Amino acid sequence: MSDIITLKEEEIRSAVDMDYNREVLYYKDLSLFLEKFKQNFRSVDCVSCQSNNHNTLSEKDGFTFRKCNECETVFISPRPDPKALQWWYSRSEHVNHFTGIFEKTADKRMLIYKDRLEKMRSRMSGPIQSVLEIGCGPCVFLGLMKEIWREPKITGIDINPEAVRLAKEKGIHCLKFSAEEFAQKKDSEYYDLIIAFEMLEHVYDPFSLIKAVLKLLEKDGKIYMTLPNYLSYDFLQIGDVYRNLFGPTHLNYYNPFSIMKLLERGGYSGIEIFCDGVLDTAIVGNYHSEKKMKLEGFWKYIYDNKDKNSSFLIDYQKLLQKHTLSGNMTVVARRP
Repeated sequence: MSDIITLKEEEIRSAVDMDYNREVLYYKDLSLFLEKFKQNFRSVDCVSCQSNNHNTLSEKDGFTFRKCNECETVFISPRPDPKALQWWYSRSEHVNHFTGIFEKTADKRMLIYKDRLEKMRSRMSGPIQSVLEIGCGPCVFLGLMKEIWREPKITGIDINPEAVRLAKEKGIHCLKFSAEEFAQKKDSEYYDLIIAFEMLEHVYDPFSLIKAVLKLLEKDGKIYMTLPNYLSYDFLQIGDVYRNLFGPTHLNYYNPFSIMKLLERGGYSGIEIFCDGVLDTAIVGNYHSEKKMKLEGFWKYIYDNKDKNSSFLIDYQKLLQKHTLSGNMTVVARRP
């Protein structure tokens, strides 16, 4: 298995595309979105542990980010309801543009996807004959799986019609459903493995989602998720200016403790958590060099001389992974 991927952020997130997407399309869509739906936003308690002991962390772009004092989950509340989110993911130019970025950078991302597939296969036990990916986007990962891991029957679901169209062009069996809708279908199959990459942070009711997934799993079947880790170097170092901290696309920000609480509450067992993030130091370095944040002292020296300190930054990324402090988590859990 590979040790660590060394990758530059700009290789998978074109600066021109990201700036245009973020600064123009995002705010254009957001203005219309808030005008149409803000009056129907709903207040919620902690999406991980249900605690009502939470405080305002920050206000950004018309959204209130709150932090649970029990499990340290960060979540948007009040939040847009499912009808509003359906509009955002099916109608906004921002989302379709971002889907296009994923297509354009698919070759660069393939290094990450191959490593992800290798790790996923190593963490599975027993035969995997059927795989469902929820929130599959244009099915770049399922396309790779179809090519390399040929045994399982694969299916993808997504609520974005453009993503479904692109997936079908690749010859992937892909349907326009949310996980909750798919679980309610009378003819739904059961799966040995259900994948949810960068999915759980997007949904209005994460508990309903993981319960729906549980219904779709075979006995001893597994859910395999990746999601941002809020208690990580990139999130905590960059702070509110981080473009990963934005609504309504991201509603929920977990950490290793809080995601375990959520899954235990949902009836899962055998929960394992890994920190596979590889971009923390690259992202922090870019925010510093672009003057989107200000570093002082030690970290200013490191990033002002990042070529000289490249070995240190590689070793530091490994340390973040080892201590579950990198910005991306992988979570595996089993249906008893």
